[in-house]
Amino acid sequence: MTLLDLWMLLKRNWVLVVAVPVLCAAVCWGAMSAMPATYSASATLVTSGELAIVNGQATSVAAQKSAETGLEVTAVQTAASQSITITAKGPDAAECVRVANDAATAARDKALAFLGQDSATEGIADAAPDANDAAVYALALLADENVVHISLTEATAAKDISPSKSRYTIVAFIAGLLLAICIIVIRDMVRGSIHNANEMEENYDLRLLGRIQNGRRRSSQPLDGQAEALLASLDFAGEGSRALCLVPMESVASAVRVVATLQSASEKAERTLAALQDAADLPLTDAAALVQQIAARMQLEADLALVVAPAVADSADYAYLAPACGKAVLVLEAMRTKRAHLEDALRQLALSNTEVAGFIMVSDR
Repeated sequence: MTLLDLWMLLKRNWVLVVAVPVLCAAVCWGAMSAMPATYSASATLVTSGELAIVNGQATSVAAQKSAETGLEVTAVQTAASQSITITAKGPDAAECVRVANDAATAARDKALAFLGQDSATEGIADAAPDANDAAVYALALLADENVVHISLTEATAAKDISPSKSRYTIVAFIAGLLLAICIIVIRDMVRGSIHNANEMEENYDLRLLGRIQNGRRRSSQPLDGQAEALLASLDFAGEGSRALCLVPMESVASAVRVVATLQSASEKAERTLAALQDAADLPLTDAAALVQQIAARMQLEADLALVVAPAVADSADYAYLAPACGKAVLVLEAMRTKRAHLEDALRQLALSNTEVAGFIMVSDR
């Protein structure tokens, strides 16, 4: 299958190409709209040393807070800045802020206690006789290399970290489009359709007599060049035969379309084309009578005579009509004709010793 064949296949199944992605996108949007929002709040500890000890206490406190509150509380250290960030995630913004701050405060206090230091550095003024002594005491602590200082930056607000509905909806739409393409391709593989004329010529050694665009074209008028070329090919293929039998694979409408196209072309070429499109009451089981009936119904002076047989998918009467006409011409529909139907028709025609002059491809392009 070529890229052009795939494009034509998608065009024929445009409803599926549109419906599946839209449905996937709608389901994704609905599911995400029903989900509660998720918020995140972070408090930060910065230490002057012993980062591993502080991080160990922060990790322990975070796990405890997660178990107590049901929120997702984590502690992450950053060695470059000697900091630890404690984050609380959950559906309640205020609760996230509170839990993050409580966890950071508890982690700082436990770390200082583990190091044998109190956490009252901020309360030095209470322990000193006056403000000047407090300032001197604080500077002395800061200058002491053995003292670990841990500063706390509390969370003031929580931010919404809910997944982006628009982004996930777009992803769902693209996934739905890929799913639709896969469904169409797999269904076509299971169906076993003929995609183009090259497959026929290569796999079945049949000659392409011409192409006809089907009735879904914007213009209802056939292309004159294609019609004239097909008329000339049929003239050559039917030389020495009483008539040609058009054998449609899937639908009689495709063969009728071919007849209408050729009749228009024959009028412009000032030629006579005889066509028998209703073979319902012909004596199919009597070969001699069938030949006479066809000859009687056709204009004997016609340059070309065509008999439209029932579709292969609906009946096996084409196996009687084709020998009476002399030669058979298969009418295939691109992306629709099944290989199984084609092979069945070829077997039936071979059993009746009917020569297949070639095939006509009816397609959207």
